[in-house]
Amino acid sequence: MPLIYYLPLLLPFLGQEVRDAVIIQHCNSLPRCEAIHYILTLGTRENRSVLRKLYSAEGSERPVYAALVAASTFEDEDIVQFCREFKVGSANWVSVFETLEDRPKAKIIAYIEEVCKTGDAQTRYHCYRVCLAKSWGDLIKYARADHDNATIVESVFGGVALSVEAGLYVEEFDKKKDKK
Repeated sequence: MPLIYYLPLLLPFLGQEVRDAVIIQHCNSLPRCEAIHYILTLGTRENRSVLRKLYSAEGSERPVYAALVAASTFEDEDIVQFCREFKVGSANWVSVFETLEDRPKAKIIAYIEEVCKTGDAQTRYHCYRVCLAKSWGDLIKYARADHDNATIVESVFGGVALSVEAGLYVEEFDKKKDKK
């Protein structure tokens, strides 16, 4: 029988660096669907320490997904602090930040405004996406300022001008204002 089957029994006797390398190697060696299932199982079990290894480690092939699943294990009052663990704009940050739309506004809107106010065009794009998905008008002054911003940002549709997302945001809230 291959040694990989005995690794769970040996892990307690190995050093931390070796254990981390084994966990990452194990996840990397799994076919994509099995790796996703493995990461989801870690999330279901709220095994944040292993998820942290997968989203933090050099050589991990699925860090963004591990960060996304880890985000689901945090309570509403802790999710902003988890977002702050990542460099704003990084792939892991984006995956966690996009989950904020599933959280109560009162717990996360101050952070979204902070990021929007200090962030670059790419981060403001993500702020507008989250708030637009929930019809939160808190970023309207920033969106109005970005209405003519031709900076190209990466989106799920490829490159798009920031003005497109800002324009959608402004349009949404101008329609609501007109209805009143």
